[in-house]
Amino acid sequence: MQTQGGILRQREFWKRLTSHAAVITGKENAISCWCCKNKNRKELKAIYQFLPEYWEKLKELQAQIPMPMKPFSRKGIPYGNVFDLEKVFEQEVREERSAVPPKKKRRCCEQSR
Repeated sequence: MQTQGGILRQREFWKRLTSHAAVITGKENAISCWCCKNKNRKELKAIYQFLPEYWEKLKELQAQIPMPMKPFSRKGIPYGNVFDLEKVFEQEVREERSAVPPKKKRRCCEQSR
């Protein structure tokens, strides 16, 4: 038999897990394990950006396992272990931050003025 405190801790755990999964997947009702090898690139980047404590855990796991997390390639160069992914994500985030926002297009009626 579980105590009231144990049930509340479990509820809090699942609530936090669901909120983390929403960050990762963009869906409120999705639950996704942070260490799942089936994660797509978008989910892995979300973990890197928004859940750094889980990214550190992935790096710890990768340091113990010779097989890469995901086999990807970029411009013909293979990458896939968490350390390679981190380098790629760092570069992408840097590029995203330095990108100039696109100019707003004028509506056709505003162009003739």
